[in-house]
Amino acid sequence: MKTDEQKASYLTKLFTETYIKDIIARNKIEKTQELEDLINILASSTGLLTNPTRVLQTFASVLHSKISINTLINYFDCLKDAFIISEVSRYDGQ
Repeated sequence: MKTDEQKASYLTKLFTETYIKDIIARNKIEKTQELEDLINILASSTGLLTNPTRVLQTFASVLHSKISINTLINYFDCLKDAFIISEVSRYDGQ
């Protein structure tokens, strides 16, 4: 692949085929768009403090989606289980 667009497209397809489809099939997820939206939200907030409540507010205000907190927590667990994300405790130096 020669162009950046071709490379980005290839990596996106690879991620979708390898990870997303597996997570959806293994966990019997029906709302696949919301799972993909969650991944995009988490990817864009790398390095920021994130929790399900804050992400739920993003879904409501930015995406105008009414995903439940339980579904969101379930999706977080699925992504942790697939090693897409990991939970990190806050360290204050005390």
